[in-house]
This record gives sequence, C-alpha cells and structure tokens, in this order.
Amino acid sequence: MIYDGRKAAIEIQNELKARVAKLPQAPSLLVIAASSHPSIASFIKIKRKFGEAIDVEVTECTFEDTVTQEKLIQEIKIALQKKSYTGAIIQLPLPSSLDTQTILDTIPVALDVDVLSSDAWNAFANNGIMVPPVAGAVAHILKDTVSELNTKHVAVIEQGKLVGLPVSTWLTQQGVTPHIITIDTDEPTRMKLYNKADIVITGIGSPHHLIPEYFKNNVVLIDAGTSEQSGVLSGDCDPRCASTALVFTPVPGGVGPLTVAYLFKNLVEKAEKNTGQ
Repeated sequence: MIYDGRKAAIEIQNELKARVAKLPQAPSLLVIAASSHPSIASFIKIKRKFGEAIDVEVTECTFEDTVTQEKLIQEIKIALQKKSYTGAIIQLPLPSSLDTQTILDTIPVALDVDVLSSDAWNAFANNGIMVPPVAGAVAHILKDTVSELNTKHVAVIEQGKLVGLPVSTWLTQQGVTPHIITIDTDEPTRMKLYNKADIVITGIGSPHHLIPEYFKNNVVLIDAGTSEQSGVLSGDCDPRCASTALVFTPVPGGVGPLTVAYLFKNLVEKAEKNTGQ
C-alpha cells in the first residue's frame, strides 16, 4: 500500500480549521529564512497555503544568504518584538556560514512549534512535551497502519536531529527500543538489521539508496529522507520498494505533508493553551 500523506494531512487540516474557529483570536506563525533559493521559497509557500486553509496568519521574514550571524539574530529578536506571534520557526537549511543551532536557539521555547531549539528539544526528550512535527507525522502513519507496535522490530536509519533522533526518542517513549543504523554500522550488521526489520524509518537524505533486496516482504517503509536532484525531490527508498512493502510512503506525498500538518497542530495547541482551552 502506498500511503497517501496528502489525504491524511487534509483530514488534520479540516480538524484544525474547526479548532481555530473556536479560538477568540486566530493563531499566527512567523517563518524566518536566510536564503532566496527557490526550494526555500517553495517550502514556505506550502506552509503559507496550509495556514490560509485553516485561517492562520503566516508571516515571512526572509534575508539574503549573505546575512551575518549577528545581524540575523538581531533581526529575529526585532521581528519577535514587533508582534505577538503564537509560534515562530527558522526555515532550514541555513547557509553554511551560519551556526544552525545558535540560530534555532533564538526562538523562545514558548514559540518553538518546530521543537528545534535546545530548550524545546529538552522539554520533548525529557517530558514528552510538544512532539517534533516529523515524529508526529511518523507516529500518525504508524497508528494508521500498524497494530501492536511494541511487538515489532523497528529500525531507524541515521540519527539526525531532523528525523532519526526525534523519531527514535518518540519510539522509546512509547516503550519501543529501535535498532539504530548509522554510517558507522558495519555492512553485515546493517544488512542483518534491514532484513529483520518489520518497520524501517529512514532519514538519510540519499536518493534511492535503499533497494527492495535489502528488506523482507511486507515491511513497513517510512521514508522521511529527502534530497533534491535537478529540482526533483527524491526519497531514500527506491520506488521499486513499493511493490514488496506492506506500507510505503512516497517522496513527495508521504511524510512531508503530514510533517507540515503537525507543525500547525503544534501551533494550534499552543494557541489553545494560551487561551485556556
């Protein structure tokens, strides 16, 4: 089964629109970017469109990729003082000249709906507060498609802060101990874990790196890795994997739309909390 992340995201969108309508004031999101690259503009456009669909105001603040770290931090603080936003995010990736974590840490934990600042991450990791959007997306897919999760062999490929680490942390919080595969895992061990896994969640960012021969039939393949080649988005999994997998999430159209939906779910939950709902 090819999992339709767009359809699932629309269902969440409809739910959030109804919740926003009950709020005394619509939530607002500030998106800060430091690049004029078309892919960044595309990511922001997707968020703006989702926000419009649920009556959430999305404000964009974009800087050239030549901006200095000191200047960007100063401008972020100014932007946050100008208006009372419900949430704020840094659109990634940032230019290599900037220290990404330092920039992410300029977002106050009370506004961090991406859960990427150090304080927001620690609140999630230690107390399960505000689930990172990609972990929320993966959790949604697993709840839709897998029963008795704690009886399954789960492999998580790579431990990046955007995919592997939050997903592994969420799984552990559910009482599931995932098998972690990284670049340092030797090939025999890696292949054994691939072949044994009932569920594989990947966030490598290497196009079509994973092929059907690596996995047993009826595996659940959740592909949260994205890379761009000549303007085309590709996932970590070769599309041929769909023919042997029980569940396969395509790129684009799988985890991505749900990740955006869960970003706005976090935003709406913050707004509800702020108003005591």
